[in-house]
Formats: sequence, C-alpha cells, structure tokens
Amino acid sequence: MTKYLFSLLLIFTVNLNAFEALENTPSDQNIHLFKPKENTPIQASCGGCGSSRPRTMAELLQDLQLILKGRLLLLPEVRPLIVQQVLIANLTNPLFVQALTQVIVANGIGGPTGPTGPAGAAGAQGPAGVPGPPGSGGIPGPVGPVGPSGPTGPTGGILDFADFYALMPPDNAATVAAGADVDFPNDGPNSGANIVRTGADTFNLALIGYYHVLFQVSVTEAGQLVLTLNSGAGAVELAYTVVGRATGTSQIVGMAIVQTTVINSILTVRNPASETTALTITPLAGGTEAVSAHLVITRIL
Repeated sequence: MTKYLFSLLLIFTVNLNAFEALENTPSDQNIHLFKPKENTPIQASCGGCGSSRPRTMAELLQDLQLILKGRLLLLPEVRPLIVQQVLIANLTNPLFVQALTQVIVANGIGGPTGPTGPAGAAGAQGPAGVPGPPGSGGIPGPVGPVGPSGPTGPTGGILDFADFYALMPPDNAATVAAGADVDFPNDGPNSGANIVRTGADTFNLALIGYYHVLFQVSVTEAGQLVLTLNSGAGAVELAYTVVGRATGTSQIVGMAIVQTTVINSILTVRNPASETTALTITPLAGGTEAVSAHLVITRIL
C-alpha cells in the first residue's frame, strides 16, 4: 500500500506549479528529477549525459515508471526525500492538499492485512422455493396375476315351469262368481315338483323366488280377472295384475312377475271380489272346437 501511495503522490506533485528539486536520488539509471520554481518549465537532468533541457510530462511519467519498476520507493533512503521535499514543501498548496486528501480517503494508509477472521454464524434458512413442474408419467407396470375365481352365481334362464289348462266344454261349465277362481284342471308340460296343482283352481309355488305368470281366458261378458297369492294368511288379490275387457266376446289376457317370500305359496286366477257380474267362460268360442284357457307359470329366479 505504501508503494502505491507514494506513486500517486509523485503523479500529483509533477502536475503542480511549484516544485523543489529532488537531487541525489539513487537510481540504476542515475536519473535526477527537478521541480522548477514558480513560472519555470519542468526540467530534469540526466547525470553523466552533460545536458539540461525542459522535460515533457510523458518523459517525467516514463521516469516515474522506471522508479516504480526499480522499486526505488521501497528504499529507506528515498522515503525521507519524498516526505521532506514533496509532502512538506507542498502542504500550503490547496491543490496538493486536496489531491492528497482524495488519495488518503480512497486508499487509506493502513498497515499489513490482518489474519482472516473466524467464519460467521450460519444465516437463517431461506423460504422454500417454488415447486417444480410435475415429472412425466412412468411406464405402465406389468399386468398383475389373475385373481381367484368368484363363487358360482345362480343358474340363469328358466329354473322351473308348468302349464295348466282348461277346455270348454266341458270345464268351467258354471259361471265364475265374483270372488271365485277360474278352473285350470288339466296338467300340461312341466319341469317337476316345484310348481304343481293342489286343486282345480289352486297352484303351489314350492320355492321362494320370482315367477313369471301368464294366463288367457275367453269370457262372454265384460269383466276383469286378477291373480291372488296366499303366503299363509289367506289369498290376497295382487292389484298390479288386474286385466279386463269392456265389451264383446273375446279373451282376457294377463301377465305379471310374482314374488314369493315363503315356501309353498298358493296362486289363483280370480274374478275380483269387488265385481258384481259373474263371468261365463265361453265354450266353443269362435268355432266348433272346444276352446282352451291356459295358466303358464315359470320360475326365473
């Protein structure tokens, strides 16, 4: 730092208007700087060359560079000359004092660099950064093994069936009064013992389940028919199964799904109890042959 400070001071002093001669400055080049008196040009003499002429600023700076390059400012013989003949001689010059102040403020005149101090404490952890964008999806994994088979489900399709019929004549010779049931006294094809008759007009549904019931009967009067189901507490008319016709001689056809909740439920086809007309099951309807009436029951679930 001392070397650079002295160098800057030399640069400032060679631009002032009043200098004192620096004589006998040791140098490998035997260079002597002169500080001309006021209103005289800056001169320098070269010892041994026998000449004296005005020196340009470029030449003075070149001489200064030689001094710095030769590290002459570090010699103890040079430092007193700088202090006495440059600093002290120009302390009354405002321009010099201003320049010296700027150099001291900018560079300081400190001692050697001290040892490195201990590391400071770690600062507080900063806030979390913004989450990055989602990564790309991975490749699908391999197909897993086949799971065990589930339990066998109920058999689909028709589970049981039975067809019951009547022929007129001779069946249903009497009219069917209100609240009475139509006879289907003959057995048609069937699947076995789960759907069987218990009388001419009553039919047993042995198993709990769902039954598809279809019937058709030729009647002479306008009238209605309905299915009844006896689950042990007496026959109950199933209102959602009522069918009928208004006029003319034709068939009454009905179909419905009936659910049983107890075993051995009894099913019938009835002239509703609320009616006032007894129904004639028409014999020989439409021709000369005995006409049939059918009740087909199928268990589907």
